[in-house]
Amino acid sequence: MPITHIIFVLMTLAAVPMAAHYGQQFRWAERLLVCVLFLSTAYHFDINFESMETYRGDTRGFEWGVTEWMVIALIATMLRSPRWAG
Repeated sequence: MPITHIIFVLMTLAAVPMAAHYGQQFRWAERLLVCVLFLSTAYHFDINFESMETYRGDTRGFEWGVTEWMVIALIATMLRSPRWAG
């Protein structure tokens, strides 16, 4: 596994819980998560873990990126935040 993959996995393990925590504690952080989620769909910051270079379709392997970070953090925020309790 290349060093870039290791760094990205470690960043994932640090960024998602931290973003979810701040999203639960502060309303501005929750709004920032939504904003970054929308912006990350336009600018793809991701890593391709399993590459299939000969495949000519839309996706060429298993990619993981900032968009997934924000989606997971928002799901955790909505499930655990007292503002979203029914």
